[in-house]
Amino acid sequence: MNRETIEALHQLEKEKGIPFEVLISALEDALHSAYNKTANAVPFSEVRIDRETGEIHVCELVFPEGYEPEVGEEEGQEIDTSMAERVEVTPDDFGRIAAQTAKQVIYQR
Repeated sequence: MNRETIEALHQLEKEKGIPFEVLISALEDALHSAYNKTANAVPFSEVRIDRETGEIHVCELVFPEGYEPEVGEEEGQEIDTSMAERVEVTPDDFGRIAAQTAKQVIYQR
């Protein structure tokens, strides 16, 4: 992704009235789902998009030794990541996946 994609999301926000943060969060979620389907995906990860440049960062969440991240009882609850160290693990070919995913998310909105 790049700055042009960020500009397109801002344009979509103006035209459709969908908040930019909703669009970018949906895109991050979709990219995370796509990343989890790659061969070398790590068990605990997150995807973040730089709101200015459009750069995508996939980070492995590394928890302190002895800490067991737990998902809450209710399905869909997120893991508390405040104790995790983030290590960049963005795949080399993730730009292609990101472009396809961005296109799908934008069309769905």
